Amino acid sequence: MKARDIFGLVIRLLGVLFFYRAAEGVPLIWRVLSVGFRHNWSMLFDSIFMVAWQLAIAWWLVQGAPPVMKWAYPDRET
Repeated sequence: MKARDIFGLVIRLLGVLFFYRAAEGVPLIWRVLSVGFRHNWSMLFDSIFMVAWQLAIAWWLVQGAPPVMKWAYPDRET
């Protein structure tokens, strides 16, 4: 494996780590939804936001994060 391949693998593994971190927040959302959120809309929004941004970052990293790869290795196209 070349350095470019190893760097791409590290980027994707970081994405898997973000998927794991997002999955840790799902029980909190489930708890808020099951208890009822009539008076606690901010907690529902906060918990959904906590999971959503991590899922977005994870999806981007697992796809290889093309801008990061282009920045790290500008000589070839990704």
